[in-house]
Amino acid sequence: MAKKKKTNEVTRAQTRNLGAAVAVPGVASIRQAWDATAVAAALGPRQLAALVQAVRAGADYHDYLALAEEMEERDLYYRSLISTRKLAVQAIEPTVAPASDDQAAVDLAAEVRRDIVDRPEFVAMVYDALDALAKGYSAIEVVWHTGTTPWRPAAYYWRDPRWFRFDRATGRELRLLTEGAPAEGVPLEPFKWIVHYPQLKSGLPLRGGLALPAAYYHVLKSYDVSAWIAFVETFGYPLRVGKFSKNATKEDVAVLKRAVANIGRDVGAVIPDDMVIDIVTGVQQGSSVDYYQKLADWCDRQNAVGVLGQVATTEGTPGRLGSDDAQNEVRHDIVRSDGRQLAATLQRDLVQPYCDLNHGPQEAYPQLQMVVEPPEDVALLVDSVAKLVPLGMPVAVKDLRRRLRLTEPAEDDQIIQPPAAGPAPGSNPRALLSVLARAGAGGVASDFDEMLGLIEDEQWEPLLSPIHRAIDKLAAECRSYAEMEERLPELLRRIDSGEMARRLAIATMKARGLGDRDFAE
Repeated sequence: MAKKKKTNEVTRAQTRNLGAAVAVPGVASIRQAWDATAVAAALGPRQLAALVQAVRAGADYHDYLALAEEMEERDLYYRSLISTRKLAVQAIEPTVAPASDDQAAVDLAAEVRRDIVDRPEFVAMVYDALDALAKGYSAIEVVWHTGTTPWRPAAYYWRDPRWFRFDRATGRELRLLTEGAPAEGVPLEPFKWIVHYPQLKSGLPLRGGLALPAAYYHVLKSYDVSAWIAFVETFGYPLRVGKFSKNATKEDVAVLKRAVANIGRDVGAVIPDDMVIDIVTGVQQGSSVDYYQKLADWCDRQNAVGVLGQVATTEGTPGRLGSDDAQNEVRHDIVRSDGRQLAATLQRDLVQPYCDLNHGPQEAYPQLQMVVEPPEDVALLVDSVAKLVPLGMPVAVKDLRRRLRLTEPAEDDQIIQPPAAGPAPGSNPRALLSVLARAGAGGVASDFDEMLGLIEDEQWEPLLSPIHRAIDKLAAECRSYAEMEERLPELLRRIDSGEMARRLAIATMKARGLGDRDFAE
């Protein structure tokens, strides 16, 4: 792939504001950095229904976006779920693949990696772009460094989603609110924006964010926790009862009242000896308290299923999902989908603009990829290889190293190796018989394979059985093949091999005679 020169498709007007931020907040601007809108505190079922209806109608979603922000600030559990899903994608190591094997394509891919992916601000930008998971969309303004070539992204600024509106016709084009267009907004400038729309459900982006279904459980949990606290305040504290005699004066009753009121925070109280204060233990309502906790836990589980796709790790259930790795806490297919969708967004809004601005439009562009490997069952992999290799299935070492995440050892690395050992004693009877023949027959047998065939015909099993038993016993006593080979001649000297040698000599002579005859013929 050859680089193309810049064409008129990238105009001067399109690059005028590349080096400056345009969607900045201001005190008198329609875009406020400190938006004090509070929705969650006064949110009830009726208000939530009206808010959701406004979102569905596309009439006003400022309060919905404010609620989505507040939910992450008020509910630590929901916040941890959203953060876990973001971190699972942020932890993926991005790669840049060249469009072809051509050297120009390889160089362009390396340039994209150097100026975009390997920059420290890229990681934070990925996290900010994933804010779209909760709210349905996220807009990141890109400020380019245009002082030297190649032009590259110098900074990424997350912009408040409340500063934007979708067009009324399609509900899919995001527009920036300005003083001149405070209702409908203006189109986003080219090369300036990374806009991520995660497809979490079919339909309009605004209605696809996770905060919309989670809002139901947030309201329900808020009511539940408020009632729980009221219950504890009413029945959780011990009841203090003051008793005075019939002859007590008003001053005595006043002293008793002060003592009863203060005894909750004071260590003790001073009262006349004819007065009594009883401390009655708070009403035991264990089952009622359980109802509050069970409802709160149930709300949390629903949000966990919606955000992570499962609840195993959030509840500490034993199993493969119980890992400190964020990717293991989110269902694998969800992480993979989030990574692929974000990579497509960055390819469209970052990689392609970089190439167009610096090298002109390309026939094919370097591909930014965010691929997450499935969790590897190491025990199953090793066991499978150990069983398949002896059956004749070749296995590439580089594939094993990649899947086991093991690097190729360098020359000066200390390498873990198995202890050196020969064949297991008794595992190769033919080898043992070969040693036996050389030691006992003095090398008479010149063709042992042919001799074995004659031995089978002569039925030598009864003659060899004592020798086999002696060799097996020796094999059990030895710790290595070398030790057995060293002790084998001494064993053979103790065995009466006269008859075996005689038979062996006869068999050898027969084999030699048959060979000479066949040769003569």
